[in-house]
Amino acid sequence: MAACSTTSPDSGGGGLVKVLLPLVILGLLGWLGYSLLKDGPDKADRDVVDPLGGIEIDSGVPEVPAGMADLGTNLTGSMEKLNDVFGNIVDIESAKAQLPELTTINESLGASAAMYEKAPEAMKSTIGATISKILPGIKEKIDSVLAIPGVGEILKPIVDSLLERFAVFSA
Repeated sequence: MAACSTTSPDSGGGGLVKVLLPLVILGLLGWLGYSLLKDGPDKADRDVVDPLGGIEIDSGVPEVPAGMADLGTNLTGSMEKLNDVFGNIVDIESAKAQLPELTTINESLGASAAMYEKAPEAMKSTIGATISKILPGIKEKIDSVLAIPGVGEILKPIVDSLLERFAVFSA
């Protein structure tokens, strides 16, 4: 007999969202601020006097690769979906029904991992630290689902692939 867990509306819930959403918002605001400050007003609208005579100075601020704003959005969406999917698996039939969604999440995590590899080190360390904090809870939820009779055989290949994807972020 599988134990059902219910949460009251007052219990909070959404643990993954509560952790990743602020990180994503902070990252997007930082990226937006950097983008706005990097170029400033249009050069045609201002008189510029170059006191350095054309000498360029490296500010030490890394260039943010294209698509980095999507990284946080993709990760947050994947985590939310993963949480929902594993919450919906209670038996063999529901596991089979969730396989297409798990495959989609796995592909999305793969795309996020590719973006992550191109991210600046500061962004990688922040995301990596966040994923490392969340991953034990995800693994616990996965273990409880895989313990349902017959479900482990169905989900093990996709779960192994998902965990490999997460390992990229927590390395």
